Amino acid sequence: MFEIAQTLGVDMQALAVANQLADVNIIEVGQVLHMPGSTTPPGLTQPSSPLPPPVVDAAAIAARMTPSAQQAQPGSPFHRTTWLTYYGRPGIPVMGILGADDPLTVTAQLRAQAAAYDAANGPELGVTPAFHLVYGMATKAPGDDGKHVNYLPDAVVQQYIDVALAENLAVILDVQIGGHTPAESIQRALPFLRHPNVHLAIDPEFAMVEAGQAWPGNPIGYVTAAQVNEVQQVMAEYLREQKLAGPRVLLVHQFQNTMIVEKEQLDATLPEVALTLSVDGFGSPYAKITKYNALVDGATSFAAFKLFYDYDEPLLSEAQALGVEPGLAGYAIGVTPNLIIYQ
Repeated sequence: MFEIAQTLGVDMQALAVANQLADVNIIEVGQVLHMPGSTTPPGLTQPSSPLPPPVVDAAAIAARMTPSAQQAQPGSPFHRTTWLTYYGRPGIPVMGILGADDPLTVTAQLRAQAAAYDAANGPELGVTPAFHLVYGMATKAPGDDGKHVNYLPDAVVQQYIDVALAENLAVILDVQIGGHTPAESIQRALPFLRHPNVHLAIDPEFAMVEAGQAWPGNPIGYVTAAQVNEVQQVMAEYLREQKLAGPRVLLVHQFQNTMIVEKEQLDATLPEVALTLSVDGFGSPYAKITKYNALVDGATSFAAFKLFYDYDEPLLSEAQALGVEPGLAGYAIGVTPNLIIYQ
């Protein structure tokens, strides 16, 4: 309804009143909507026969992927698949949908959302659903080591990994850097890479980089390309030393162009690591799409896009998130995301 009102240049609430809509989030295929001031009684007109499902141009989706994604070979995490992750911290629903319920209940919800993406990304691409755990959470309290990061207990992490292995899901262990260096921040996560479905992420927002900074996130942090490259080297060396299969995803969050300094110097050539840059931030479709298009281009190795169930207004559809359909007033995703995060 928001998009329709914007396109027509009318007030959304007036449009809802004119059509006697109790809930602006619910409209149906085939429903006839009337402009405010129309004398035609509002109502629902069913089509004489079911409308065909939208045709997904799989070739166009693939053509809009980054070169790295188009060239991904068997064994790559992104070979002919779209990742779909549920983000959060167990037991803390406000941090994301993953923390809203027990692992098996969340798995059922995740599979339903993954099925919607499987329909939206066409017959040539599958979907890889994943738990996206906030493994290292930035805290105002400094903690025993003074680094302002609280890591999940190993037993909790292992519980999610075990469920994921049984359910054929991936797991991303996400670290909000705090007072650590980026390479230090992932050290506790490395042993979990013994499981073939485990991958890593770092969040520059909570890196404490300013002199005298009291706690993470104030001001917003950043990482340098050299630091990200060091994290990749640490991952790659650990995988090689332990004789563990790769490549594994390393996801780096961003919602401002200042959060990865000297981004052009990122090294995406390590065979053990699939470097993936995410575009975060909530807001309107226009704001989210234009930000994504500004931060992701053909030089990006693999791309991710974050959506917020509770804060995006309105929430982009699966087809809009993949760039199959425009999000608002003709604005559409440019580079096809390889990974979609729901918080």
